[in-house]
Amino acid sequence: MRRLVLIVLLLVAGAAGLWLGAWYVAARQLIAALDGWAEARRAEGWQVAYGSPSATGFPSKVAAQIPEPRLVAPARGSGTIAWEWRAPSVRIEIVPWRLDRVTLRNRGENRLVAQRDGARLEATLDCDDALVRLEAGRRDAGRYLIELVGPKLQLVDPAVGIQASQLGFDLRLYRTPPGDHLAVAADLGFGVNDLVTELLGQAGRAPVTANLEVELMGAIPSGPPDQSVPAWRDDGGTVEVRRLTLSSSGIRVAANGTLALDNQLRPMGAATAAIRGFDAAIDRLTAAGSVNPRDAQLAKLLLSAIATPSAEGERVLNVPLTAQDGWFYVGPMRLTRLYPLKLK
Repeated sequence: MRRLVLIVLLLVAGAAGLWLGAWYVAARQLIAALDGWAEARRAEGWQVAYGSPSATGFPSKVAAQIPEPRLVAPARGSGTIAWEWRAPSVRIEIVPWRLDRVTLRNRGENRLVAQRDGARLEATLDCDDALVRLEAGRRDAGRYLIELVGPKLQLVDPAVGIQASQLGFDLRLYRTPPGDHLAVAADLGFGVNDLVTELLGQAGRAPVTANLEVELMGAIPSGPPDQSVPAWRDDGGTVEVRRLTLSSSGIRVAANGTLALDNQLRPMGAATAAIRGFDAAIDRLTAAGSVNPRDAQLAKLLLSAIATPSAEGERVLNVPLTAQDGWFYVGPMRLTRLYPLKLK
């Protein structure tokens, strides 16, 4: 029996030693791959700088901790964006059973700068935890996932702040034949919880939670956007809004519909929205001084008259949303003008 236990211990120790050696080799290869990527970007005109990476993550992950990373990507011509990113540190992770997946993590203050044709936007993004995952894809063409916990974005000029408890972005790309507008070329998911921003003025003080699920139908051809996007439109490409939900101040909105571009590259399409809790929302706006009591009472009477009861007995306002001829309509009411996309 003792002999068997000794053999088992030796096998475990041997396996652990082999794993430690393999992990160390993989970590060094990860750092070498990072250095190779940096050299390739520098050859393309980027500025890439970082401190000495250190191997970490043992035993479950192969990771490299990179201090003081800085990336500066140059503009590629008129109308394109040059950008810069700096952070205290970033951690790059891979797992042995998914070598096609790379995860980047960091926390703290990220400094961001974007410039286009003389216009400059500078901001800081502070997160309790930030995750970016890149996947090469097995059945699809790739996946890009961003998850931020406690993001706080502060613009420098104008001095505006935006913060939330959580923010997520998930983009999946698929290999789709050009011109096939019935095939899904991309899935996009976006979600934000408890968004508060000064950009919305008085209304921005109430936290907003929103979720969006969208499908891009038909692949956008390669080439400059001012040529590829019209070609996608002419082939019948559309954007299917499978689900859009929004809640704030007691009001809850759920919508879905189809969007496209007209011959002037203006948004066009149709959707329906179901609105719940409008009475409570009007009461909150009245209490905040955004709506005077007389107008609030009139609005509640009118909305209640055209709303219909749900199966739960709650009043629901079903509203058609349309975009046509350069205007956005809520029911029969023309709300705001829609302008052509700027692709140059």
